[in-house]
Amino acid sequence: RLVGSEMCIRDSMETVSERDREILNLKMQGMTDQKIAEKVGFKNHSAVVKRRKQIAEHFQKYVENE
Repeated sequence: RLVGSEMCIRDSMETVSERDREILNLKMQGMTDQKIAEKVGFKNHSAVVKRRKQIAEHFQKYVENE
């Protein structure tokens, strides 16, 4: 079951933009939202928080449709 979940996550990662993948990778590395914002070109950390929420919603819809 875990393998299926990992495959689903991997597959769904291909459906988001390169910038979204970068945001998620930087967050998984422990980077703060402010540092991520600076690195990917957002004006502030709240833009990163908003984008991560949108990515999570995208993943949820992807999983529901699989």
